[in-house]
Amino acid sequence: MSVDLSYLDRIAELKLYAAIAWAAAALALVLLLIVSLRVSARFAPAGSAASRLKGLHVDRNATASMEYLLVLMPFLVIVMTVWQFAFMVNARLHLGYATFAAARSAAVMIPAELQGEAAGKLNKESSNKESKWTRIERAARPGTIAISPGSAGDAAGVYAAHNIKNAISGGSFNAPQTPDALGTIGRITLMSMHMCDFPIFCPPEALTGTRPLRAAVKDFYAQNMTKVSIAGKDSSAADVDLSGQEVVNVRVDYVLWLQVPWVGRLLEAMFNNSLNEQTGEPKLFNPYPSITLSEETSINLWFKKRATEPCS
Repeated sequence: MSVDLSYLDRIAELKLYAAIAWAAAALALVLLLIVSLRVSARFAPAGSAASRLKGLHVDRNATASMEYLLVLMPFLVIVMTVWQFAFMVNARLHLGYATFAAARSAAVMIPAELQGEAAGKLNKESSNKESKWTRIERAARPGTIAISPGSAGDAAGVYAAHNIKNAISGGSFNAPQTPDALGTIGRITLMSMHMCDFPIFCPPEALTGTRPLRAAVKDFYAQNMTKVSIAGKDSSAADVDLSGQEVVNVRVDYVLWLQVPWVGRLLEAMFNNSLNEQTGEPKLFNPYPSITLSEETSINLWFKKRATEPCS
């Protein structure tokens, strides 16, 4: 037995038409009131209430303040929207680099023989912590670290809200991965040591304060929110055999936090089409809105070894 739920869309459409009609009626009523007041003030005798209302209308005091109040909120909304879109464009650039780095690593690692993994094969990541998958994902992660939140509270909030949203939609709640100790130490060192003028001289603040903590949070968020897929498979899938292929598709998905207040929630509702089925209105209750950005590229695998010649 099938149930037709198209009436929900029809109800939402009728509600929109009703809201437009009520707005038009209210605007017409306001215009009619303004016209009637101006006509009555024009022909009213001196000293009457209508005459005093006309004098109040002619008075131009505080006009600039009223214009400022009327323009302030729309201007703020425009600025915040441009701000959020700037973050999204920047994230797209970083994601493009992450995809390029993952594809470059995959082109070298897949044809290689690594710790029991035959050439052209990708074993499930859980079977070996230093597998090919680990190295490919580790190559993609620096591209998304810079656009990841550095606050532990914000990172945890975005991660929980994203997984809860997936669980409600019919997916599963993914537990956080174990931190990649080797990669995390290396990236924290790089993000801290860039303040050093020389390799042997570093200011005290390079390894103190909140910098190492923010670097660790960014790295852990990027590890859990950056997903690499090769030929449609990710590291959680079964073993993949790519020995018969010369070209593979590499895709990187990243969950971007929309951190601008109010605008981020509205954009999440627009991009994810998260509308309330009963009212047709966007769901704006998520305190940590996010969207998933994706980038895909194709690359040739380096199965053929290059011949080396002695220098003459």
